[in-house]
Amino acid sequence: MRLFTTGSTMPGQAGWLDDPRSFPAWQKAEEARLPVCLQMTADGIPQIEKVLDRFPRLIVVLDHLARPVQEDGPPYAAAESLWRLAKYLGVYLKVTERNFVGATKGNATPESFFGRLVSGFGASRIAWGSNFPASERSLPELVSLAQETLAFLPAGDREWIFSRTAQALYPALANQP
Repeated sequence: MRLFTTGSTMPGQAGWLDDPRSFPAWQKAEEARLPVCLQMTADGIPQIEKVLDRFPRLIVVLDHLARPVQEDGPPYAAAESLWRLAKYLGVYLKVTERNFVGATKGNATPESFFGRLVSGFGASRIAWGSNFPASERSLPELVSLAQETLAFLPAGDREWIFSRTAQALYPALANQP
């Protein structure tokens, strides 16, 4: 299931994630082990923490890492709310072009940002997302950007990020040729 609480057609961050009227949907997703991909900003993280506290077996995938601030560089204090989510084992992260570019701005580096991300969450909870065709880049360009940015990681971590995490979240993918 994919939910949008922000995006190009929805500026800002919607406030309904932890609305009690949404609890039956969260409960059903938790019971069915249905991953819920969230298009949201870091402003929504306190809401999703409340949801995760209420539904601890819920699987949530944060698209674009919930758009954290990366430019401040290590220790990435401006992304503190993202780092808090590492304790929730049902939280998975989708890394995209936005995050790869962000890791080269200001005081950020791919090694320091993605090194911390992998250290905190584990590669098995991180999946690459192309953002194609929404991106202005071609699919081959997006693949290259991701591969070049994460080239410093061990091969096993890259295998999780580029395929195995998605296969774990969506088992039907594992059966594809």
